Amino acid sequence: MARYSASKPLIDPSIPAPARAAPRRKAEFVAGQACAREALRLAGGPAVMPGRGDDHAPIWPPGMVGSISHSKGCAIAVAARQSRYLGLGIDIERLQTESSARKIAPQILGESELRQLPEAGRAFLVSLAFSAKESLFKALYPAVQQFQSFHAAAFSFDGDRQQACLELAVDWSAQWRRGQRFPIRFFCRDGFILTCTAIAAISCRSEMSG
Repeated sequence: MARYSASKPLIDPSIPAPARAAPRRKAEFVAGQACAREALRLAGGPAVMPGRGDDHAPIWPPGMVGSISHSKGCAIAVAARQSRYLGLGIDIERLQTESSARKIAPQILGESELRQLPEAGRAFLVSLAFSAKESLFKALYPAVQQFQSFHAAAFSFDGDRQQACLELAVDWSAQWRRGQRFPIRFFCRDGFILTCTAIAAISCRSEMSG
């Protein structure tokens, strides 16, 4: 994870920032690329910066998968070998306030999802749901090549076990069908929530052959 700001950006001459971007956008781009390069190195891949497709999604080196996220002065990335994971998605967000959570909740959660959320701690759960869906979208996008709405996956949370899960509410592709479930890893730190969706290649091969 890297910290950055427009006034004090992460300086790395080897990472060319978008020429016409605003200072904040340049700062987050450089920080994200630096994190991605380090994540690739730690995963045993080439210590290079991922490319960028026409859809602005990162293009990872052959045989590697990964994800990048940035929010409010923080950037983070994760990478792994494709032989281990079919998809990886990571997302970092500022925790929502009570008022902001009330405003965005209907945009990211359906009526049935909202009914299941307890009033106590709702701002945290809305923050978790928002970030979880972002991480799932990133993990599956390379396979489906299509952007999905927040209502394309249903969020649930087991308070006793502190476990979050997403279930596809519609068919995303021939492989990723309605009803498939994905556990979401998460933790909070310094006012941020971080979520990760990791789709193991072994489990995917087992499902397709079963």
